[in-house]
Amino acid sequence: MEFTTLEGGGVASGGLRELIPCIARTSVAVGVDGIFMEVHDDPLSAPVDGPTQWPLRHLEELLEELVAIAVSSSPHL
Repeated sequence: MEFTTLEGGGVASGGLRELIPCIARTSVAVGVDGIFMEVHDDPLSAPVDGPTQWPLRHLEELLEELVAIAVSSSPHL
C-alpha cells in the first residue's frame, strides 16, 4: 500500500513527498524491518514519479534518523 501518491486523473499521479519522513519514522518505530524509498538527485526534473521521490541530498540525514529510531525502539539492536 502506498500512502504518498494522489491520483492525477491523467498520465501521472501527484505525490506528498513531505510525508515520507513521517511515514518512515513511524514505520521504523513500530518495528518495520525495511524501508523502500524512491530517491532522485533532482525529483522536480525526474521523468516519472518526481512528486513521490525523496531528494538524494536529504537521504543520509533521514537514514541516520531512522537508524537512531530503530536502535532506541528495539531491545534487540
